[in-house]
Amino acid sequence: MNLLNRLNIWQKFALLVAALCVPIALLAYLLVAEKNVAIDFARKEIVGTQYLQPVRTLLQHLAEHRGMSNAYLNVDAKKKKKIAAKQSQIAEDIKAVDAADAQHGGTLDTASSWKAIEADWQSLGANVFSLAAPDSFSRHTALIEKLLDLTIHVGIASNLVLDPDPDSYYLMDVVVNRLPFLVEHLGRLRGMAAGIVARRQISEDDRIRLAKSLGQLEMMRAGIHSSLELAFKSNGSLKPVLEARWNALAAPMGAFLPIVEQLARSQQVDTALSPSQVFAAGTKAIEAGFGLYDATSPALVELLQNRIANFSQERFNVLCGMLACVALALLLAYGIIRVIVRSLQQASQVAQKLAAGELDHPIIITGRDEVGRLLEAMEATQRKLRTVVGEIGAATSTVSSAAGEIAQGS
Repeated sequence: MNLLNRLNIWQKFALLVAALCVPIALLAYLLVAEKNVAIDFARKEIVGTQYLQPVRTLLQHLAEHRGMSNAYLNVDAKKKKKIAAKQSQIAEDIKAVDAADAQHGGTLDTASSWKAIEADWQSLGANVFSLAAPDSFSRHTALIEKLLDLTIHVGIASNLVLDPDPDSYYLMDVVVNRLPFLVEHLGRLRGMAAGIVARRQISEDDRIRLAKSLGQLEMMRAGIHSSLELAFKSNGSLKPVLEARWNALAAPMGAFLPIVEQLARSQQVDTALSPSQVFAAGTKAIEAGFGLYDATSPALVELLQNRIANFSQERFNVLCGMLACVALALLLAYGIIRVIVRSLQQASQVAQKLAAGELDHPIIITGRDEVGRLLEAMEATQRKLRTVVGEIGAATSTVSSAAGEIAQGS
């Protein structure tokens, strides 16, 4: 309190304003920090989608390599050149994933998983022509399962699976959790069906595996359709593009799945079927599935970018609003302090003039606040003192005259 007593009025007011600005600044910081967290969250999601893009291409080409290898090892020698060409594509895919992992692997913690996948492919690619068909198929499938596990890991590490908005969440569900597994099951069916047709034999185990895969595929198809419908319900602008892509997937699946169903029900392979026909029908369905992926992933990225833009605008609005309020408060405080200080300075000058005996100093009253009422009281005091002084002067003159008359009479 002693320190405050030593301060001038304007200094006390300035201290009060500064104290009031502290919670305002803290609130602004918390609001901006909240927006920054949301922006960083969405940016990490975009990193996840960027990482998954070359993984998606590798997934497609590995599935095609599996199908070609399975057909080749089941006595379809025409596939050998195509297998070599596909391995060249896979080599380019691996370079692309290497680049993505070098850029984002530290953030997403994918380096060890990706290196293991890369090593497994090097071993498989080098020995594929010397493997038995079942061994080749199982090793390809195990490698693709690792790639799908990597996809799920990236979805978790990049916050994609924690997306807070319904429209982007359900698109994420399609891109990360459902569509890669749908095309993988299509790829397995393609490889198994093409292999069965190539060797012209089908066992009971083959029929069971085909039927099981068909059931799993139907559940995945229903899950994708449900997620898309929920995304459309949340954001109608997604429907025109993605619904067309979904419908484009229905036709090739409708052409391929009956072939697999026929094989699953038959005791013998239809001689009218050829491995290339089965493989081509499966490939069309898979390509349509990846076409849906290629439409859904950019739509997801666009939603995330729009969210970042909205949060950035909100952050800007918060800062501008806070700065405008603080500027207005400081301007108002300056005006109030200026009026009060000038009024108090005038009151101080009047008091000093009164103390010096100057009773004719003009007092200018500009307000009706406490300081204004103080000046009014001082003005009244000044008038009263002038009256009293005048009366005392008149009385002194009277006494002086009477004293003179008495002196003359004596």
